[in-house]
Amino acid sequence: MDHQHASVRAHPRFGHGVFASAPIRAGEEIASFDGQIYIGLVNADFSEEIRNYPITFAQDRARDSLGIARKLNHSCDPNVGIRGLFTLVAMRDIESGEELCWDYDMSEDTDWNMPCDCGSPRCRKRIRGFRHLPRDFRDRYRGFISDWLVEKYGLNDPEPAAKAG
Repeated sequence: MDHQHASVRAHPRFGHGVFASAPIRAGEEIASFDGQIYIGLVNADFSEEIRNYPITFAQDRARDSLGIARKLNHSCDPNVGIRGLFTLVAMRDIESGEELCWDYDMSEDTDWNMPCDCGSPRCRKRIRGFRHLPRDFRDRYRGFISDWLVEKYGLNDPEPAAKAG
């Protein structure tokens, strides 16, 4: 279910984006990936129309959204993160008019990648998957990383760096 104060509108740089029409509090659900599930496909198998939209939730599994989740842009300084496998939530209080963005590397760990031009001072210039995410980003995103990556990299363990290969 999409948040009542989140709506898709024109974006001057990226064609479209999702923006807050009223304040949204930290922890509130923004949107979910609730659509078609794809199993055993790699990025190249997807049509151009949907290639960049599904969220990865296991090594060979992805899910699309029937709502605004597929319209949120990436940022290397996000205000939205992931709860569980499919739910996007506010990482902090969000002001009216602010764009809602999440870091795609919070869920992706496949061979999919794309250039980043988010404009943030923290911009990494390329979205490449969680395994390439610098340690300081991983630490900042704790609590907002997809459960499948938390399990894969042992991020709930006392010493997650030992497994984060």
